[in-house]
Amino acid sequence: DPGAGAVVDLANLRRVMRAVEIHRLTGLTPTERAATPEYSRLAAYEPLIPFTAVGFDPGDRLSDRVEERFGAMLERGLLDEVRDLAPRLGRTARQAVGYKELIPVIAGEASADEGREAAIRATLALAKRQRTYFRRDPRIAWIPWHDDPGVRLERALAALEASL
Repeated sequence: DPGAGAVVDLANLRRVMRAVEIHRLTGLTPTERAATPEYSRLAAYEPLIPFTAVGFDPGDRLSDRVEERFGAMLERGLLDEVRDLAPRLGRTARQAVGYKELIPVIAGEASADEGREAAIRATLALAKRQRTYFRRDPRIAWIPWHDDPGVRLERALAALEASL
């Protein structure tokens, strides 16, 4: 499929492998699949079942919240969990954010502080990618973060009501 590069990120091995899987299952090349009505609906975010989602945007508090959350995870035994699971983790699981950065700590190749900082950086990078991905979806009503859960609930209900 000479045009595959226009619809598949050829530098991303997982996406290339998925394109091969889809070809084997459907017989369609990536270019042929991109020309189908189903693909067009998917690209336009036209769901089979209409829905509205609510997303909370932590804004400037994201970094603080990630640091707090990761610190709490460490306090609750994340490092012990990684130590117990590491011998059994497959290649994909070893790449999970948090595990990937703490495996060198339990192997004695990095300090606990280095692992913590690396995990926080990786989590923030993942959050940025997720925000970029989900921002494109017009079905998601984005609401500014508020520390009070009651305020978040009120805002979410108002956004859902507005979408009806």
